[in-house]
Amino acid sequence: MFTYILNDQQNKQQDGVIPGILMNTSNEAIITWSKLDENNIEAEINVIRKENEKNELTKYEPLCELAKIRVEEIKTDWSHKGFENRNEEIYTRFCNKNNIVCTSAGENLAKGSFKTEKEVAIEWFNSPEHKENMLGEYNVQCVAASENHFVSLFAYTQDLEVIEKANKELLESNVKYDYSKVIFWEEQKNLNEKYLNSWESGYKNTHYKKEDLDRIVKLLKEKKDIADKLWDGYTNSSVTNQVSEELETKYWELSSESSKLSKELNDNAYENCLNEGVEKSICKIYKS
Repeated sequence: MFTYILNDQQNKQQDGVIPGILMNTSNEAIITWSKLDENNIEAEINVIRKENEKNELTKYEPLCELAKIRVEEIKTDWSHKGFENRNEEIYTRFCNKNNIVCTSAGENLAKGSFKTEKEVAIEWFNSPEHKENMLGEYNVQCVAASENHFVSLFAYTQDLEVIEKANKELLESNVKYDYSKVIFWEEQKNLNEKYLNSWESGYKNTHYKKEDLDRIVKLLKEKKDIADKLWDGYTNSSVTNQVSEELETKYWELSSESSKLSKELNDNAYENCLNEGVEKSICKIYKS
C-alpha cells in the first residue's frame, strides 16, 4: 500500500495500494531538509500510532536503502512509479534479508515547507489515505528526507524460523514449500479481497457508472483468482516453476491495468460529482 497527495487529493488505485502525494503548499519560505531529522519524523509517526493504540514501528535498515533511492527519484518524477514498478523487487531486494521476509509494504510521500518533523507526521495523519498507511498493520519503517522531499516506507516483517516452528507439524509431514512465497501470496489474497469488496460497494454510488464498475470488478476478480491459485500452489507444492511464472506475470499485468483503470474511474466520478453541483470539498473524496 502506498499513498500520496498533490495539492488536492489524487485518485485511488488498486493492487493493495492506495496512492496519493502530500504537498505542503504554504507560502512561507522553504525549510531545508537539513533542519528536519529523519529519525525524529519516525519518532513522531510512532507517537501518533501509540495515541491510536497501534504498535510502534522499529527502524528497518534494509528498507532505508529503498527510501534513500525513492527520495531522490521523486525530485524528478513526482509519483509512485518507482515504488509501483519494482513490484517483487521491493521484497526480494530491499525487504527480505536472511530469515526475515516482508509480507506487505507501503509508501507515503510529501514535499514542501514543513517547519518541524511533527508537522510532517501530522499532515500525513490528517490525510485519510496517508493515515491508513501510518496506522496500518506494519511493524517496521524508514523515513528518508532530502531538499524538502520526504519518503516514509512501511513494511510488515516475519521471521521464517519462527514460522517454521509454528508449522512444525507440516514440516514433520514432509510438506515442503517456500514460506516467503506462501506468506506473500496470502497477503495478496487478503488485499485483493479488501479492494474487491471496496469497489463492489461502489455500485451504491451514483457517481460511478455501472459499466465502469463492472470492468474494475472483473479485473480484481481475475487478480484474486490468480492470487488464490498461487497461494494454494505454493502451499501444497503443486505449482510448477513454469506455471507460477506465467501466473505471476499475468498477475502483475492485471495489477498495472487495474491501477490505471481505478484512476480513470475516480477521475470520472470526480467530474460527475462536480457536474451535479456538489461542493468541491466533498467531491475531493475521489481525489484521495
